[in-house]
Amino acid sequence: MTNHLYVRPKKEPKSRLRSLLLTSLALVLVLASIILFLIARNQKTAERAQSEFESALMDQSYDRALEIYRDVQAKAVQPAQSGAVENPYQKTLSELESLLSDRLVTLENKLLLGQDLTDSDQAFIQGLGELSSLRLSRFVRDLSRSYLMGETDFRTVSLTITQLSTLQNLRDGVEPLNDEHPSWPELQPAFKAADQLQQEQHWYEAYAAWDALAQTAQTGTFVQDFARQNLDACKSAMYQPLLDAALDVLGQNRVVTAHGQLEALHLVFPGDRAVQAALDTCTQKLPRKLVTFRGAIEHLVVKPLIVDPARAFDQDPYAAAAFDTMLTTVEFERLLAALYANDYILVDQTRLMTGAGERFALDLPEGKKPLVLVLEGLNYFATRRETGNCWDLQLDESGQVCGTWPGADGNWIVRRDAEAIGILDLFVEEHPDFSFDGAKGLVTLSGYEGIFGLVTDPDQLDDKNQALAALGYPELDLGPADYEANRQQIMAIILQLQRTGWQIGTSTYGMINLQNASLEQVQSDWTKWMTQIEPLTGPVTALSFPNGAVLQADDPRRQFLEDQGIRVFSGLGATPYIVRTEETVYTDKVQVSGFSLTHPGLYRLERFFDASLILDQEARSLFNG
Repeated sequence: MTNHLYVRPKKEPKSRLRSLLLTSLALVLVLASIILFLIARNQKTAERAQSEFESALMDQSYDRALEIYRDVQAKAVQPAQSGAVENPYQKTLSELESLLSDRLVTLENKLLLGQDLTDSDQAFIQGLGELSSLRLSRFVRDLSRSYLMGETDFRTVSLTITQLSTLQNLRDGVEPLNDEHPSWPELQPAFKAADQLQQEQHWYEAYAAWDALAQTAQTGTFVQDFARQNLDACKSAMYQPLLDAALDVLGQNRVVTAHGQLEALHLVFPGDRAVQAALDTCTQKLPRKLVTFRGAIEHLVVKPLIVDPARAFDQDPYAAAAFDTMLTTVEFERLLAALYANDYILVDQTRLMTGAGERFALDLPEGKKPLVLVLEGLNYFATRRETGNCWDLQLDESGQVCGTWPGADGNWIVRRDAEAIGILDLFVEEHPDFSFDGAKGLVTLSGYEGIFGLVTDPDQLDDKNQALAALGYPELDLGPADYEANRQQIMAIILQLQRTGWQIGTSTYGMINLQNASLEQVQSDWTKWMTQIEPLTGPVTALSFPNGAVLQADDPRRQFLEDQGIRVFSGLGATPYIVRTEETVYTDKVQVSGFSLTHPGLYRLERFFDASLILDQEARSLFNG
């Protein structure tokens, strides 16, 4: 039998492996002990540094305090030792800075109270060198800015500058202010005015004010630098709101206005690509040729439209008033088409204001004649329900202004073409050249029984309910939440109107006859307008005299209204009559109504259209009065 030779691997003795493991563990423990010892030593050293720093401050050994601070600062930026959660010197540095800050805050408060710094205070400031100079230089400059903005008094800032400018470590940063600050009381009003303009978002006025301060040679470096900082902040704040506003105006087809806004913005931001792109787009949409128009500027006025002729002309006591004073929706549509065919173009009434006191001129597309359209009385009194008008206005789901009224079946009808606003908006959408720069018309409101058919104040509710009860309608029961909801709805409608080229005017709060009212009554009426209506509409500058009861220019009642900001007054008349003074414009409006359409010669309507083609004979045949 053959013998085989087997070679077996040699095994490591267990005792040797155990020895190696124990040795490695011992080394780890030694290293850990060393690291923990170093960490503990650094912790103690850091804590000792804080204690020594505090002692140095108490002993006024400021050189030693600075040396300790700088050493701690240098070590605080080094990486933490292995095994340490954080560098202990970072905490120490934070504690040292807190100690310094507390002491400096105390000194700053003394200065703010107008107190003198003691010799000890001054020694502390100077002894700490750059540690105090950086903080106090910033403090005195912030205080100086605060004074220029009207937030502190001159004595405080002057005393602070005078004291700190004598200290060696603050001299370079504060001494220039010592030479400049005596002139600041003369400059403070300009800074406050510029800041107020910016707060009120009068952007271009604020920009010009800051720019003027930044370029005034006598103001000194600090004031100029501060003005430039505010100028830059103003530019940053004004950019997006003004660009968005210009783009919104452009989107409403108000090309001329948008072009002016973008040109003004381009002057402030000449290299901005977005502004330049918008300006280029707007320029391409401008009318190709504008010609100065110096002829008569016509005004037409229309009352709420009859949307339900069967209700308007049902032989009740209100039918005759509806027949004589109002147009049907069909007649208004025909009216717009006839005016457009006769080359009239809508313009804003506010354009008349720029011509006050001088020969007035309008630059319009060649061959066009200017026309101001006024919609009067869109308050929808309770009696309007009997004359076939809408009951109120509201916004539809797309944000368009619509008229609403109950149909014969009792269901509510909501339509844009139920009132002159929506009809004209739709017409201009189809014929944009009927509107110059997106102009639509002037809506003149009162506060009697509410606005747009909605009651916003208990003072209006009494009149509304009295009228409803007299007509057999249920009275309204409104509380604070209802009034607020109505106010919000009205403000949304006003905003939409203003965005889309409509302007808002007044016919007085109570539709009062101004000729028969005393000055006290006019003042009382205006107080109601300002407290109930103006917060919803914003300031108004145009007044349409109710029922054409005009006031002469020298009448104290009219002068009172001028003092309230009214600049355009309008009455009624058959001719395009305009009178201008230094501050105001007076004009007559031609009323387009059932009566004027059936008596066109009295109103010289032939210059506008053929009245016989406007009349809605089918609807008016319902009236046999």
